[in-house]
Amino acid sequence: MTGRAFGTMMIAAVLAGCGEQGNELREATERRRATEARDDSAAADSAPRAPARLPAFVLADSTPAAPSTDSAAATPAAGADSAAVPTPAPAPQADWTSGRTQVRRRPGGVATLRQVRTAPNAGFDRFVVALGADAIPGYRIEYVDRPVRQCGSGEATKVAGDGWLSITLHAARAHDDQGRATIPQRERALSLPVLREYEFICDFEAEVQIVLGVASPNRYRVLELANPSRLVIDVQH
Repeated sequence: MTGRAFGTMMIAAVLAGCGEQGNELREATERRRATEARDDSAAADSAPRAPARLPAFVLADSTPAAPSTDSAAATPAAGADSAAVPTPAPAPQADWTSGRTQVRRRPGGVATLRQVRTAPNAGFDRFVVALGADAIPGYRIEYVDRPVRQCGSGEATKVAGDGWLSITLHAARAHDDQGRATIPQRERALSLPVLREYEFICDFEAEVQIVLGVASPNRYRVLELANPSRLVIDVQH
């Protein structure tokens, strides 16, 4: 073998050895990197995590808010116990008229008048018949002509004013079981803008009739209110 051929063989052997050593180094490096990646992952899983932030619409504090004094906020929500928060009753509505107003009801007993009241208001005078816990009975309200007569005797009675609004209650009385008047003042002069006088002209056989003397036969309206029961008559000024 010549010297040149021997040198070539030695170089090839050295290169082959270097290639095998390089492959071994690359494999060792890859194994080390894989081991470090697993260790880093395990360390990350075992480290404590910060609590997740609550969404903006979730309330972290469960303490109930103080109740609002606003009347709209006092209305119970749907499904709530309506007895817990009372809801203001809506304002009653009625049409003004100068004709007859009549309401017929099947008697469920005789209602007893407890009190009558009068008061001036903006644009009208008010006359109230209070019935306590009794239901409002049937009634007829209308302007009548003179003479105004007592229902028992038929005698004419003078009621002040230039108009006379008659209020007749059916299945009603203004006295108790012993016959004592529950409305002691059966006739009273008034000095309101339109109401001049009221007078009871009948309290007999479960019928009560009251006549309002007014300055003129203006339009009126009738309202029924509850808790306690009240029949309200407003006469325009």
